[in-house]
Amino acid sequence: MAFSWEPSEFDRTFVVTGTLTVITNYGERVLGYPKPVSVSAENQRDAKAKVKMMLLSRSGLKETHVAGDFLEVTVKS
Repeated sequence: MAFSWEPSEFDRTFVVTGTLTVITNYGERVLGYPKPVSVSAENQRDAKAKVKMMLLSRSGLKETHVAGDFLEVTVKS
């Protein structure tokens, strides 16, 4: 998936909450942020993808490690 980390003029602000369940060589882990994350994106799908990639990259994991996606996106009001 290709998207820009930089905000564009068409972006809106979304709030992403929830967790990802991942499978690693060391077993199952749950990734998430302790508080809701505010992210700029063109749509809810892209907002979720950005947060998912941030969670995976900070743990050195890839999309193939994801066993469960429990991230939820809402429009920030």
